[in-house]
Amino acid sequence: MELPDVGEDVLTEQADSTVEQWQSSGPVGQAAADAVRNVVQTAPQVDSQVREWSRSSRW
Repeated sequence: MELPDVGEDVLTEQADSTVEQWQSSGPVGQAAADAVRNVVQTAPQVDSQVREWSRSSRW
């Protein structure tokens, strides 16, 4: 199974813009912003792991 590449730069830019808005919207927004930042930070590693798993798995 072939997995398409993700437009990481575009996704990161869009997420950063939204997260900045959330960051300034109070404690709940700040918590959501922190959670999203963690996801965005680990996305490339998860992508790599999923691609490796899909190459090694037999469907």
